[in-house]
Amino acid sequence: MSTESQIHKTDRPTFKILKWIGAGGFGNVFKVLRNDKIVACKQIETDNLDFALDEHRHMTLVRGGPHIAAVHDGIEWNAKTKTLSFFMDYYKGKDLNRQVEMLRATGERFTEFQIIDIAYQIAVALEHCHGRNLLHQDMKPMNILLSEAWDPTTQGAVPHLFLADFGIASHVQTIGTRLTGRRGTPGYEAPVKKTLFPHFPRNHVLIFSTRKSVPPSLPSPRNQTYTL
Repeated sequence: MSTESQIHKTDRPTFKILKWIGAGGFGNVFKVLRNDKIVACKQIETDNLDFALDEHRHMTLVRGGPHIAAVHDGIEWNAKTKTLSFFMDYYKGKDLNRQVEMLRATGERFTEFQIIDIAYQIAVALEHCHGRNLLHQDMKPMNILLSEAWDPTTQGAVPHLFLADFGIASHVQTIGTRLTGRRGTPGYEAPVKKTLFPHFPRNHVLIFSTRKSVPPSLPSPRNQTYTL
C-alpha cells in the first residue's frame, strides 16, 4: 500500500491526544488513543503535503527491520489546519537523551558494557536502513527510543532501542551517493568530518570494543565499520 493511498482527509481527528511527548525540527509528537490502543502520533504543520509525507515513506521502507521504530498504516490530513498526522508504536522509555542528561547531572557515565550494547543496536538498525539505500542523517540520543523506562545506574542491561525520526533521511540509488547541503543537527555531527580526518568517508563511524565481557548477543568480531 502506497503512502499516498493511506491519506484520510478530515477535519475531525480519529484519535484523542493524551499528552505531549516532544518536538523536533519538523513537528510534534503526542501520546494518543487511537482505535482503543495507545500509540504515538507525529503531527507536521506544513503547506507542502508531499514533503510531510516523506518521513512516513521512509519509515514504511524500513518497517519491520530490527531496532526500527514501527510506523502504522493510516495517515490523516487536516486541510483547515494544514496538519498531517501519522502514527507509530508508543515506546514507554521515551528517548535515550533522558539517560544522557540524567548521568550528566549526577556526574556518572554509561558503563563500557552499556555503550557497546547501545552502539550495536543502533548499528544493526542502520545496517537495515542501508540495505534499503536509506540514509538517516540525524543520529542523536533524542532519536533513539527505549522500549521501557531505564535507569542505567541501577540497571546494567540496556533495553531494546528503536531508531526514529526519519524527517531528513534520504533514499538514494546507492549508499556511495554523495549528498550536497548540510545534514543532521549541529553539535551531533562526527568531529572527524571537520578536524581529525577531513578525508575520512562522510557519514561513517568506527565502533571499537576493548572490554572482555560483552553482551552475549554481539557477533564476533565487533571491530567493524558501519556506514551512517
